[in-house]
Amino acid sequence: MQNKFKNAAAIAAVAVTMLFSPGRARATGPDPKYVPADAKWVVHVDVDHLAKSQTYDMLMREAEKEEGNVREKLAKVGEALGTRFPEDMHGVTLIGRGFDEKSAVLVVRAKLDKDRLLGMAKSMPGYTSLMHGTTEVSSWADAKQPTESVSGAFLADDVLVLGRTSTDVRRMLDLAAGREKPAPADGLLAAADAGAKDAAGGSGIMAYLAADGLAELQRMYPVSPLLAQVSSARLTLSERGDDVALRAVLNVTSLEIAKQVRGALEGFKALMGLAALADDGDTDAKAVAEIAQRATVTSEGSTVTLDWPMPVARVRELIEQNNGGKRKPASKPATGKSSKTVEPGTSPEQ
Repeated sequence: MQNKFKNAAAIAAVAVTMLFSPGRARATGPDPKYVPADAKWVVHVDVDHLAKSQTYDMLMREAEKEEGNVREKLAKVGEALGTRFPEDMHGVTLIGRGFDEKSAVLVVRAKLDKDRLLGMAKSMPGYTSLMHGTTEVSSWADAKQPTESVSGAFLADDVLVLGRTSTDVRRMLDLAAGREKPAPADGLLAAADAGAKDAAGGSGIMAYLAADGLAELQRMYPVSPLLAQVSSARLTLSERGDDVALRAVLNVTSLEIAKQVRGALEGFKALMGLAALADDGDTDAKAVAEIAQRATVTSEGSTVTLDWPMPVARVRELIEQNNGGKRKPASKPATGKSSKTVEPGTSPEQ
């Protein structure tokens, strides 16, 4: 189960990288005018910074091991869509007004061949369209599964939005046109700029996640009573030198809860440190435990901050060992003599 989880996480990261690989021309942070005021969460990949990182190189190597000829396949996909991977892709933002999968919209900033995309879309079965002002909203529905549909439109020449319904897309068009209220500057996107400053000397923020109203998430998917006490969370992923740096900032409901959250994080870190000392522990688990000891947890008022720098080379080594099936047995101190008597003609296992 642990291996499956690791593989799933790696594949998810690679999928984001492969599908929305970054352009090297400019960095693109989450654009406030495309984030509605009632958004509950935002995930943004600054794919420009990601492309320049050691992390991107690591993910692409792993993708090539899994899929083979990834770069060639991306080139073919780009050719079909009238764009180039990764040069023409700039940024990707996933935005949710709720915590269910159907409430999310995807905003892609890229140099795209608009006419080619619309022409290909209109040749597909199940295609319909409607006009929202002067903008065409395209929709596709699977004849066998009518509830499984996707809609899309261009918010600008280089900005494409995709959603599960045309209503979601029309709301984004209203937002882009100023007919809907955007997210406030001190809301979901507040930590993105602060995180970029924290990454000075590195390659900047590669990924950013923010969420509000986590009590609602806890009611839908019970994880921990502490989650209901977290009013907002901000996570940034960047590179600093030879480290992948994860920063998590949690705002909780009270000073007392902040102390409990900090205590829980420090307790988990201590338990992982204990696992790293075990003589018979899993090699990969011990390596992760050793990396975890570099994490620091601080609190100020009702805010708890976790800073976790992870060596890129060590992370790459763990992924390669895991995917290659090379699991080194934990070393044990030599005893000089076996505690069991081995009869002639038999092995110690017998």
